[in-house]
Amino acid sequence: MESTTPADRTGATRSVLVVEDDPPIRGLVSRILNHWGYEVRTAADGQEALEEIARKRPDLVLADVFMPRIDGIELAERLRAEPSPIR
Repeated sequence: MESTTPADRTGATRSVLVVEDDPPIRGLVSRILNHWGYEVRTAADGQEALEEIARKRPDLVLADVFMPRIDGIELAERLRAEPSPIR
């Protein structure tokens, strides 16, 4: 039977950065992903997300669209413009 823990080819746990300005939603999404075995980090807006990504690049960024400072659309555009974008 296959493992339900998400891992890459080396066996390392996959990481997700949850970017959401509403704390209850951010917490709920984080708990669900954590339950399924993902390493989860969070940010309250796009600016915090960019700071988190600079510290440690996640495998996936899951972002809200409407947020203060830098919204989800601008965050996605900035990440896609990087030489090695997150997909």
